[in-house]
Parts: sequence; structure tokens; C-alpha cells
Amino acid sequence: MKRVNAADSKQLQDQGWQYLDVRTEKEFEAGHPAGAVNVPFNAPNFLEQVAAKFTDKAAKLIVGCQVGGRSMRASALLEQQGYTNLVDNGGGYEEWSAKKLPSAMGKS
Repeated sequence: MKRVNAADSKQLQDQGWQYLDVRTEKEFEAGHPAGAVNVPFNAPNFLEQVAAKFTDKAAKLIVGCQVGGRSMRASALLEQQGYTNLVDNGGGYEEWSAKKLPSAMGKS
């Protein structure tokens, strides 16, 4: 899995990659990258939720959290499940918002 910064994550998103935000629903609703899909990493059925939303294991996914810890663990877990096109937004939403990249609030 490759780690990228927020600006690179936004460029990938502009190229058609989907942003998977693995923070809690409360964190997500308070602000997230525009267009992101929320599947909390701490959900007991995390893998099932991801599989339901991203049925193609070759889907191009940017995985992000708040500062990079959960997204790194989530990316590793998804790789083990056969997902092949993953990048980890290493700076998380903290870096995304600091760079004033497009954000939204509320549910996905």
C-alpha cells in the first residue's frame, strides 16, 4: 500500500478514485473530504460494509482517517481481503482541512 499526502489524495480523487473515510460517524459528520464514503473502522462489520459499498476489489480507493493511524490499519486489512488499488491518505482529514481542500459536513 502506498501512503500519499492530502494534496495527492485530492488529485487521485479528481482522477476518479473514491475516498473511503474510516473515522467514526460523529467525526465524519463534523467534516470530511467532499465526496467521501464513510465506513467506520471500529464498526464490528467493517469488512462487510466495505464489501457492500465496494464490490469490485480492483476499485481505486483512497483510505483516510483523522491523522493516518486507522487508515493505515484499514488499508492493510483491506489488502489482506484482496483489494488491489489502495492508497492511504497519511495526513488524514487533519492535513486535508489544513490545506483547505474541498470538504463537506453531514452524512455521506
